[in-house]
Amino acid sequence: MSEWESYYKTEGEEEEEEEESPDTGGEYKYSGRDSLIFLVDASRAMFESQGEDELTPFDMSIQCIQSVYTSKIISSDRDLLAVVFYGTEKDKNSVNFKNIYVLQDL
Repeated sequence: MSEWESYYKTEGEEEEEEEESPDTGGEYKYSGRDSLIFLVDASRAMFESQGEDELTPFDMSIQCIQSVYTSKIISSDRDLLAVVFYGTEKDKNSVNFKNIYVLQDL
């Protein structure tokens, strides 16, 4: 079973895996959680502002993410959120992909 599937198990659901039937393609139970992954371009161009008083595209992205995080914490604290930067100079991810930095895992 993949790691993300464990988030969608409901309480009391057994750990054993059932074989998928060929006609249904497998069934998942919805536990009332949403998952949202923010993919943010972190290349050099994202850090260049158009004017002196304007935010960079990267800063605007971060403000958007902060706003969604705040909203989700208040309205539905069971939801899963993740932030992934791509085009980075440093790597930090579970499968060692180059130029991918996982700031917040699901």
